[in-house]
Amino acid sequence: MKRIKYLLLCVIEILIAFACLITVSLAEPSDEENIIMLPEKGECISKNEFKVIQVLEPTVALAVEKSLDQEGTQFDIFSGVVALFTNDGGKYYYDDEIIKIPAGKCVRQIGIYRYMNKMDDLKTVPVVIID
Repeated sequence: MKRIKYLLLCVIEILIAFACLITVSLAEPSDEENIIMLPEKGECISKNEFKVIQVLEPTVALAVEKSLDQEGTQFDIFSGVVALFTNDGGKYYYDDEIIKIPAGKCVRQIGIYRYMNKMDDLKTVPVVIID
């Protein structure tokens, strides 16, 4: 009789753990579900440098734009637009990397990315490439 009670208790615990796993996987969609790609390339949003603030995958990173003053001079402060950089060419990003935009190129929007930050705020940022 004790073995049956123990076995039932184990089965119940396994079912509860399984239900928790399902709930977590439903509550947090994958990154692919959080990215919406534009049907064609969007506008150029910046020609300024960006600084990587978080690497999500080796070739995907959140970065913040370098600030400009009113005369267009760049500060060494990164507080501008936050964007998700994707690089299908195999560029590997790292924390605190400075992403320089080559002359004649710009940061072009190709989609949007939605995520929850550490403060549980829903954020939506552009997905960009250097084009």
